[in-house]
Amino acid sequence: MLDSLEETNNIEYETQIQSLKFWQREYNKLEEQKSNLIKLFTKSKITESQYDEKNAELLLEQELAEENLQQCKEAGNKWLEQSKNFVIVANQAFWTFQHGNSEDKKTLLSIIGSNFILTDKKLSWEWKKPFDLLDVPNKRTIWSGRRGSNPRPTHWQCIVLAN
Repeated sequence: MLDSLEETNNIEYETQIQSLKFWQREYNKLEEQKSNLIKLFTKSKITESQYDEKNAELLLEQELAEENLQQCKEAGNKWLEQSKNFVIVANQAFWTFQHGNSEDKKTLLSIIGSNFILTDKKLSWEWKKPFDLLDVPNKRTIWSGRRGSNPRPTHWQCIVLAN
């Protein structure tokens, strides 16, 4: 489970670094363009109205680049928050299924899964990421290469069905 979280973190980190570099380059290009614009204006190569028009355009673009740069910086801790939320939900899931009311169970199920199917009083679902990591019994290696002769519901399905 930690390997999967670390892999996700590494992917997000690389994406974040690339985004930060891109928006920093964009910001720097706009700074350079503003500097060149000032030089053109001071050398009387462009009129004041041309300067004002182009400067306003560059300021808007620079503001956008700055916002995107800030969003990239803030996104750096997003994976950590998501990991914390995952651990909190996973730790509280067992207690919720054992002692929670039906509304709490319904809320928890909507957080961890989708496509619910009730067959012969057995509830099954597709796990949402990253909660698919909780489906440990289904991730085990099947040594025989075929389905067992006494199949059982997963641990989580047993908890849900018991209540």
